[in-house]
Amino acid sequence: MRYFILALGVTSLAVLPQRACGDEPLIKLRRSIALNDGAVRAAAFSPDRQTVVACGDHFVQLFDLKTGDLLNRFDGHTDAVLSVTFSPNGKLLASSGKEKAIRLWDVNTGELKKVLPLYEFRLQQEQISRVVFLPDGKTLVSCSPNSRNQNQVQLWDVEKGWWTYRARMINPREPLDLAVSPDGKLIAVGEKPGIVLLWDVVQFGIQTHFPEDRQRFPSKEFRIHHDDEKPVSSVSFSPDSQRLVSSGWDNTARVWDVKTGRQLLKIDGPEKAKAVQAALYSPDGARIVSVTRDETIQIRDAANGRLLGSAIGSDKAVRGLAISPDGKLAATCGSEGVVKLWDLRLSTIEEIKR
Repeated sequence: MRYFILALGVTSLAVLPQRACGDEPLIKLRRSIALNDGAVRAAAFSPDRQTVVACGDHFVQLFDLKTGDLLNRFDGHTDAVLSVTFSPNGKLLASSGKEKAIRLWDVNTGELKKVLPLYEFRLQQEQISRVVFLPDGKTLVSCSPNSRNQNQVQLWDVEKGWWTYRARMINPREPLDLAVSPDGKLIAVGEKPGIVLLWDVVQFGIQTHFPEDRQRFPSKEFRIHHDDEKPVSSVSFSPDSQRLVSSGWDNTARVWDVKTGRQLLKIDGPEKAKAVQAALYSPDGARIVSVTRDETIQIRDAANGRLLGSAIGSDKAVRGLAISPDGKLAATCGSEGVVKLWDLRLSTIEEIKR
């Protein structure tokens, strides 16, 4: 096993005037960690809030949150890594990308536990663009685009290492992001262009959501229309699994009722931004944290969309956003090849409201 210590650097930062109290900003850059591995396409915090993992052109790398030191490098992918996530108990990492396979790693030892390849099933998928654990930790969900418009969602048995079910998307479009509800009952896929697909997870597969609501969704009742032309860049469920926030290249974030598909809230991104790259609920569900493609980070009230705080970084092509389980940190990553850790003073938001 090889260990490396990477140099830490802090990029320039401008903080917009929304403040929690006094001169202390709600969002403040803590540290910038260089991966030295091309563009960084995804990052995730460990459940115990001690580490952050990120992926680049070849490797998955694990860092200490307090010091920024490299703890481990997971070497084995043969092409760019697009997605990485922790298992609910924090013992496993799942990573996927253009290699057309999911790799499962032991977090503590760095050992490669399993490789789950698409090619065993003779598919023509181009990559595995996103992978997520179900809350029980026994099942993985992934999505894969195909140039022939045969896009698919896959469910994998983590222990046995095989494909338990696959669902070809109806009226398929390119899947860009994937989310599982905290209660483990729903899967959401954000697509290109402009559609959010919802499925109910059942014992032996997936069923389309909204099966009886034909008045609201006369043609494809399981589809939510974020935008008719621009891609949906991210999807995220609220902690109670009752709402879904989607972001898009139409420069908006939108909140939906997952029971009815009704849009509850539309949040416009910054005026000069071209796209909201990601929007996530805070762990308590009270706030929505978003980042634009050019790295404007915003905190908003999840109930009414009110802007509470904002900060501007320097990345011109942000790829991902993550929030720590305690809501105190956010991570952004992109073409700069670094992971930026941002302190979030979410606990002071009630002070703003008063």
